[in-house]
Amino acid sequence: FEGGLIDADSQCDYVLDLTNTFCTGFLWLTLDWAQCHDHNTDPITQSDYYSFFAFFNSIDERGFSGERGNAQPLITLDDPERDKRLKELTKHLEQLQERHQQMLTSVDSAQISWEQQVRSGSQTVMAIPLGEILFAPLNDSLEFRESLKNSFFSNPVDASSDAQKLVPVLEPARVPGRVGNTVHFNGSLCCDLGNVADFDSDQAFSYGAWVRADQTHAAPVLGRAMFHGFDLVWEHDTIRANLVHRWDNNAIFVRTNQQLRPQQWFHLMVTYDGTSQAAGVQIYVDGQAVEQTISKDCLTGSIKTKGPLFIGGRNDQPGAKFQGLIQDVRIYQRQLTPVEVAQLAGVADVSKAIDTAADQRDAEQRQYVREYFLLHNQPDYLALRGKVTQVRQELAQESNRRLTTMVMRELDQPRVTRRLNRGRYDAPAEQVFPGVPKWCPPLPPGQAPNRLALARWLVSPEHPLTARVAVNRQWQIFFGRGIVATLDDFGIQGSLPTHPELLDWLALEFQATGWDLKYLHRLIVTSATYQQSAAASDRAIQVDPENQWLSRYPSRRLPAEMLRDQLLAASRLLDTKIGGPGVMPPQPDGLWDELSFKSGYSAQEYTFSQAGDLFRRSVYTYWKRTYPPPNMILFDAAERSVCSVQCSTSNTPSQALVLLNDPCFVAPSIALALGAANQEVDDNQAIRYLFRQLLIRQPDESELQIMRELHQQAMSTWTESEAVEFLRTSASNMKLRLDGLDMHPSHRLDHLQPKRIGGLVAVVQVLLSMNETLTIN
Repeated sequence: FEGGLIDADSQCDYVLDLTNTFCTGFLWLTLDWAQCHDHNTDPITQSDYYSFFAFFNSIDERGFSGERGNAQPLITLDDPERDKRLKELTKHLEQLQERHQQMLTSVDSAQISWEQQVRSGSQTVMAIPLGEILFAPLNDSLEFRESLKNSFFSNPVDASSDAQKLVPVLEPARVPGRVGNTVHFNGSLCCDLGNVADFDSDQAFSYGAWVRADQTHAAPVLGRAMFHGFDLVWEHDTIRANLVHRWDNNAIFVRTNQQLRPQQWFHLMVTYDGTSQAAGVQIYVDGQAVEQTISKDCLTGSIKTKGPLFIGGRNDQPGAKFQGLIQDVRIYQRQLTPVEVAQLAGVADVSKAIDTAADQRDAEQRQYVREYFLLHNQPDYLALRGKVTQVRQELAQESNRRLTTMVMRELDQPRVTRRLNRGRYDAPAEQVFPGVPKWCPPLPPGQAPNRLALARWLVSPEHPLTARVAVNRQWQIFFGRGIVATLDDFGIQGSLPTHPELLDWLALEFQATGWDLKYLHRLIVTSATYQQSAAASDRAIQVDPENQWLSRYPSRRLPAEMLRDQLLAASRLLDTKIGGPGVMPPQPDGLWDELSFKSGYSAQEYTFSQAGDLFRRSVYTYWKRTYPPPNMILFDAAERSVCSVQCSTSNTPSQALVLLNDPCFVAPSIALALGAANQEVDDNQAIRYLFRQLLIRQPDESELQIMRELHQQAMSTWTESEAVEFLRTSASNMKLRLDGLDMHPSHRLDHLQPKRIGGLVAVVQVLLSMNETLTIN
């Protein structure tokens, strides 16, 4: 979404990143060295590089949209419970619709009696449907002029002014309209109706107006659309209805086939049934449902927006204004029936149809009379319509609840790929084709050179790198150092393996077991090498000072994600649920604000997750690359701006401050202290419990004495009220509700001995900061 990007430059950078990530992640080769030119010492040529580049150069993505979450192309993840629920709802809806159709087509004695009452004058027929949530006549009445006197705006006259800022117009020009005088929308004027009609994609609604266009170019007539939302557009003498979650790839676009003439009044109305499907959108012109073309039908997200409702313009396109006349704007929070739309357009005269003998009515009159009778006189019919609407909304909600993940999709017509001189997008040289270097095994025979062939080549038994790279990475995770130490380079400039036979055997074993990571992990952690102590003998230090031969276990600090997870596990708060969207545990106030675009884009405001999600494993923490989680970055987590194969390890005072003060660590510390207090009445036993949970051992007498003194000292620093306030505030920050800890301010915590718990929290924090807790030994 960045302004000023050159498409060709951005596309090139995007494919370069894909190519480099592929080669680094799967092959551990520094192919990016050949991005600009050949090297005499490197067998990988620039042509080899751009042959890899060609595999990714025909992806149907632009690579810089940052609007509403996942972008097309998507696939839906399997969810058996959801699929079962969808089938049940679909079957129920079909049954309701069948009953609805039966009621519409059968005329009973109650309708005949009602018609007689209408003809006799004892019953009346309303001319238009009631119940609109918005009615803007846009006429010359005093009431209308007073209600909207501060709602009209225009583009600035001065071309040097900020085009995004609209100028108030106190007295817009008025001209003769369809009924009386009306406001003249001159291509610069628009009307801001504020926060009304903020519908979502699973809600049924209808919107429309009387319209006379003076222009043929595309301009919005009515809508609430700010990057996402809904609107009605006059576009080249056709009418287009848009419901948008993410412009162009997560939306519904419906256009009329009928051409409308400018300088002529038309009644336009859009009805929507809340199903998130284009089939549920119908455009009416002068009361008649018209033939329409669906140009986009993939709405899966919300259409709610923070932008206001506009007449004659759009909030996110200040320069696009309607030119012509608009009157009688109406919006309903339901799907209008055909007879109701026809009534608004003035073409359904129900009274006249009733006065016509039943055997002389045409099909349209019979439909109008029957539908009107059912709507206004049959509670069973209204209840049935309500059930149909409810089931449709449930069906839409269940459909939109699906979990999706982004995938790659090829263009219908592949792009031509050329070698780029100096790696510059604007310096193309000769054409190259998808392929792999000559010194590698060839692509599978008989297959087109595409990404599928590349994937099969990658995992073929003849490939010398993929399995070795994979097991080397797993070895590095468990031992802190790979069998090949240079994790980003398996080439001639990289390190030689310390145990080449072991690397080969693990790679073959990994392939033979179907690339089973769990088997590989079990194989490693049950080995004698992994289970040895980190304590080093004099002999080991003498013959293996750098521990490259693994004469002892390589002690190292836990990764950022594991530090928090081990505390959650020790405090019995860890939620081990697998999968699902990212969660947002507490972070410093104002996070993301400086780089926030506010409305129109995803991930612009950091909103804490609900209590059930706050204790998910840290790998599920929502990650925004421009603002990664501060506590993880301080513990050396990769920023993820580019592919990283190894993180550094640092030791700074800031890390200690995170452990002592971050709510993500304080709340589990309280939970662990509370668990100790609840299980052990004696302080010594409570401290031993904390040692067992965090260090998985018992303290010796000197350690127990030190921690007992710390506990007493910490208790002496609290007053009773201070301890209560600390526990309540810290628990509330994490939406934490623990057995025995009532956070309601009117309740007391005396029976829990809050000072004792506060002292145990201090013990937990000291144990958590110990090297023994932070490192794997």
